[in-house]
Amino acid sequence: MWKYSAGEWIWVGGSNLNNQPGIYGTEGTPCPNDIPGARGDAALWKDSVGNIWILGGFGIDYLGGGGLLDDLWKYEP
Repeated sequence: MWKYSAGEWIWVGGSNLNNQPGIYGTEGTPCPNDIPGARGDAALWKDSVGNIWILGGFGIDYLGGGGLLDDLWKYEP
């Protein structure tokens, strides 16, 4: 059993590799296999019901190329 203390980060999923491209499924359809690609400088926020949103940034697209991204991701905890 693991112990969590306030103020600690815990890795819960996703790749730990640098420059990992995203895994895109069907737009608007939730899928546990979809993963946002590695990125920096993205907009990130949490809405009033606890969903986490990620928009754009500089990173790796689904083809493995780098550049500015314009994708929007929603995570429902």
